[in-house]
Amino acid sequence: MGQSVVICTVSIAADSEKELLEAAVQHAVTVHGHQDNEELRKTLSTLFKVGASKP
Repeated sequence: MGQSVVICTVSIAADSEKELLEAAVQHAVTVHGHQDNEELRKTLSTLFKVGASKP
């Protein structure tokens, strides 16, 4: 992602993978200062998990 690894505990849920990706990108850009690009989107997509998040 071009930046140092950030450990983030935020969980995001969405009805579709597209919606989830957009929310994750927005979070990464605004909170962690990443650039919105193809590399970021590919990396974030690999982190998606199916199922309920921990409370």
